[in-house]
Amino acid sequence: MKNFTRLACFSLCFILSLSAWAQKDPQGVKGPNGLVRCLTTEMDTELSNRYPEQTISKEEFEEWLAPKIEEFKVNQALTSLQQPVLTIPVVIHIIHDGDPINVAGGELSENISYAQAVSQVDVLNEDFRRLMGTPGAGETNYNAGVDVEIEFCLATQDPNGAASNGVNRVNLCQESWSTADIDGIVKPETIWDPTKYMNMWSVNFTDSSLLGYAQFPNSSGLGGLNTNNGPADTDGVVSNYNAFGTLAQDDGSFILNNTYNLGRTMTHEVGHYLGLRHIWGDGACSVDDFCDDTPNSDGANFGCAMDSSCGSMDMSENYMDYSDDSCMNTFTEDQKTRMLTVMMNSPRRMELPTSIGCSAGTASTNDIEVRLTCFTENICEVGFSPGIEIINKGTAAVTEATITYSVNGDAAQTYEYTGNLNQFDIASINLPSVDGINGNNTVNVSVTDVNGTTDEVASNNLDSDEYIYANDGDITEYNATTYFLELVTDDYGSETTYEVTDASGNVLYEGGPYEDNTTINDEFTVENNECFQFTIFDAFGDGICCGYGDGSYSLTTGDGTVVIEGGQFEDSESVAFRANQSLSVKENAFANFAIYPNPADNVLNISLNNTNELPETVKVFNTLGQAVVTKSVTNSSDLNVNVSSLQKGIYFVRIENETTSGVVKFVKN
Repeated sequence: MKNFTRLACFSLCFILSLSAWAQKDPQGVKGPNGLVRCLTTEMDTELSNRYPEQTISKEEFEEWLAPKIEEFKVNQALTSLQQPVLTIPVVIHIIHDGDPINVAGGELSENISYAQAVSQVDVLNEDFRRLMGTPGAGETNYNAGVDVEIEFCLATQDPNGAASNGVNRVNLCQESWSTADIDGIVKPETIWDPTKYMNMWSVNFTDSSLLGYAQFPNSSGLGGLNTNNGPADTDGVVSNYNAFGTLAQDDGSFILNNTYNLGRTMTHEVGHYLGLRHIWGDGACSVDDFCDDTPNSDGANFGCAMDSSCGSMDMSENYMDYSDDSCMNTFTEDQKTRMLTVMMNSPRRMELPTSIGCSAGTASTNDIEVRLTCFTENICEVGFSPGIEIINKGTAAVTEATITYSVNGDAAQTYEYTGNLNQFDIASINLPSVDGINGNNTVNVSVTDVNGTTDEVASNNLDSDEYIYANDGDITEYNATTYFLELVTDDYGSETTYEVTDASGNVLYEGGPYEDNTTINDEFTVENNECFQFTIFDAFGDGICCGYGDGSYSLTTGDGTVVIEGGQFEDSESVAFRANQSLSVKENAFANFAIYPNPADNVLNISLNNTNELPETVKVFNTLGQAVVTKSVTNSSDLNVNVSSLQKGIYFVRIENETTSGVVKFVKN
């Protein structure tokens, strides 16, 4: 099987994204540990290039903001009233590819746990309110930290007024995302009204070295100038999933990197979102960050540096530097004034304190929201399976529900869900296969009843999408069970991966990401008389040839027959094939050998149809095509292999001699 995104929307968005971003993702400054702390300044430049008619320069924004800051200071001096604390409603979009939600003791992925997600909001409140007893408090080099008087609340209602827990999980059926596709696809597809919520995204960046970026606020009212610093549907802050949240609250379900694991990536990015510049002004000593109480610096600090530059000690503890999370603890008074001024004047910021996003939403008793997610294509026969998610938005646990779905207006089919979904829980379902047609297919899915009664909220009961399908069931057969991949990467080898899947969608072999401009030769063996699919991926979406190097790939059989080859594609290219090795009389000896037990714990035994014909070797391969066990065979007592030292997973055992071979898949417990 093959998984696809919701192609009708995404294909169009992707094309628009590529046309708008005609080059690779911007490259940020890497620290000594190889990580890019922040990409906000570079992304701001990209937005200016992408929307020249909508954006204004840094100088124009500062010209607009400066008098408003002075006005704010004057007003503060004239009043004895304390500045009211401003509250910003927050929604956290967790972008994933269908992996289970992380739990304590479970396999960890980009689908971070609720506990990890909400711990980030706690960090923001600790840092912006400078709460005592938290990592955001304590003595600093300058002792200049202040309470910014801005705090954050998780949304308790969604844009439709329904109850929410503040976390929006979205399966976009893709493993990782470039910044171009995040701004071109992910954000527009998932964003909540940016005048009512601060949108935060937790994603798996294609560039694994990148930690986060933000969109600067817009200006307003500056005569003769455009009013935007970027479109509304990209506004917010983005973090790599392993820099989102704080290790201080880890319940065993968190997945965080070793250095930036206290939530300060988002503190830093929200500072940008509220108008702060990097403390060194993104330049040398003469470049300003427009805050008088932050000393000039000649560049970013990394680690926990206590360095001097520009005639004074650097304020490396400031949240707008690049220091390690554990060394940050300061927003200054001028930074506070700047952020509050933005909150009172900038579009999509000044509306937030009066938003009802953190007021209680409406919760019905029986209410399910349904979403179409990924389509799984059957590679050995005609048809595809629509994937859906159902989300319990009601207060009653959902134990049963009736789902109806149809393709191209054909007769509706019914799927009966049974389980136990508490409020805000999600169930992922692959619906039974439908035939469809070659070309565009309209897929409709709806909820007809919940817990034996009518769903009380009709507005979220239906979803529809277009799916482009092309499969006539005619699969090419090859006289081989062993295949050879030669892959030459381009200038961005880290974007390239591949996988081999069986007819059920199980990943048998995979490879990448790789080094730049290197050659990889992999070999993998599959079972005879079965269907498989080879897919090569490019995470940026521009293939491996020929704009950024001359990459190429070819998949062949042992006699040189080409199964697929190329290099010029977009996000992926694939081929389905059937292994149908024609067996001679000699080969029949190994054609259908048996193994037991399967699954195996310790010793795997081999049983031959014809014990007069012995293999010379027994080899066990992992899903990367690597031989992990090799054993010579001299007599029938050698027809076994010890697999006790192998990790749990899928393996292949191959027996062979000079004239014949055979392969069987097994599972190691």
